[in-house]
Amino acid sequence: MVDATQEMITLGFCNIAGSFLLSMPINGSFTRSAINNASGVRTPFGGLYTGTVSQVRVALLPVLIRSGTIILSLIPVIAKD
Repeated sequence: MVDATQEMITLGFCNIAGSFLLSMPINGSFTRSAINNASGVRTPFGGLYTGTVSQVRVALLPVLIRSGTIILSLIPVIAKD
C-alpha cells in the first residue's frame, strides 16, 4: 500500500521537475487516490482496473456521443405503436 504522504511528495516533485521542462501539471491522481482509498482498494490492481475502464470508455466514445440522438429518434417510433 502506498503511503499518502509519500505520494504527495512524489507528485510535488514531479510538478516541480516538470515546470523546468514545460510540461503540464500533474494532479489527476489526487482524485483517483482519494476514490481508491474511499472504495477500500488495497492493491495496484485497482489502477489497472481504472485504466482498463478508461480505455473502454474512450473506445466507445463515438457510440456514446450518438446515443442521445438515437434515443430521441426512437421516441416517436415507440409512441406510434
